[in-house]
Amino acid sequence: MRLKGRKAVTKDYEITINAPNAVFTAYLNGVDSIRLDRYERYELIGSTMLLGEVKYSINDTTLVSISEIKDNKCVLHANAKNKLGEIILSAKYNGITYTKTIKIIPLW
Repeated sequence: MRLKGRKAVTKDYEITINAPNAVFTAYLNGVDSIRLDRYERYELIGSTMLLGEVKYSINDTTLVSISEIKDNKCVLHANAKNKLGEIILSAKYNGITYTKTIKIIPLW
């Protein structure tokens, strides 16, 4: 920046992108409840881009099923048999398991 009749003023800034000691953090993105016989999509979101495969699993197949896993995203399908409760969705990435508790709720 230079003002008329004065010396130029400069300022140097250093910006570090992807610091070498940065800690990776992640969470499972998606709704906290699924209505009976409905589908919902879940995805592991990280503080940096995910480079490896994410493996999904559920703890109770009577309440929900995994209908699709594609592009590191998971689609869950809630049961149509009026069974309510909670399940735990797990996503394993780079040896770390991330979990999310999801409620199966009625249609009304």
